[in-house]
Amino acid sequence: MNECRYIDSIKEVVDNYDCFIIDQWGVLHDGEKPYYGAIEMLEFLKGAKKIIMVLTNSGRRSAENFQKLADIGFDIKLFDEVLSSGEAFFLYNNTTQFSFTKGKAFHISSGENPQNNTYEGLKFTTNIEKARWIFLSGINFNANLTYYKKILASANQAKLPLICVNGDYVIVNPNRQTFVGPGQLALDYQQKGGKVYYFGKPHAYVYELCQQRLPSSISKSRTLCIGDSLEHDIKGANDNNYDSLLIGEGIFFHQFNQQNPAQIMPKLTNKYKVFPNLYCFSFG
Repeated sequence: MNECRYIDSIKEVVDNYDCFIIDQWGVLHDGEKPYYGAIEMLEFLKGAKKIIMVLTNSGRRSAENFQKLADIGFDIKLFDEVLSSGEAFFLYNNTTQFSFTKGKAFHISSGENPQNNTYEGLKFTTNIEKARWIFLSGINFNANLTYYKKILASANQAKLPLICVNGDYVIVNPNRQTFVGPGQLALDYQQKGGKVYYFGKPHAYVYELCQQRLPSSISKSRTLCIGDSLEHDIKGANDNNYDSLLIGEGIFFHQFNQQNPAQIMPKLTNKYKVFPNLYCFSFG
């Protein structure tokens, strides 16, 4: 599937779908406030009796992401379900536990407190020499990459497995600046010979969980996945047999804002070799 159709609004295709699986950061909000028109579009979809699921690459559990959406200004009644990659890991580890997760982890995060209920059942150490594995759940904007690379080099030398519960290669701050994401650290670790286990988009397990949470009457052919990342949201949708819509307001804001969308999409798809069914500038 190499044809990408531009649309001005989701309303143009709303009758083609019963369910919308939506990324949050870069689609619904910028981390601090909703994007213009996002709440109104969610209200429109709910009024049209559509199922709305948020699927997010976030190291935090689903309940915390629900609360994050509420804190930003969304009415949580607009969402039928919120599923995070962090939740996917905990569900998997509770049923098919990795043997090494019984030991202490060195935690790389965007600032979450490893002692809170989010990570109940896991044990942590701040000494890499005492760790049995690496738990990569996030990374701060402007993080000290030299420090992390040094830590991960030591971990790789010790052959520590790494679990990445946020595979995003790029993260975007509210000022639309892009930074290295946790997924890039995991990819570098893997390319240097480290063992990495990924949870979240674009990997199949999180989409299996999506289907389990949706009404049985909802088919993949009537579900649209919406996101701003070609390598995660769109690739995940394509690989798992969903239609996809790329939003240009997140990772690719500067490209979409400076060029005609019809000109930028061929460049992006040629670079990433990932093709959405649809694309538009904003969710709202």
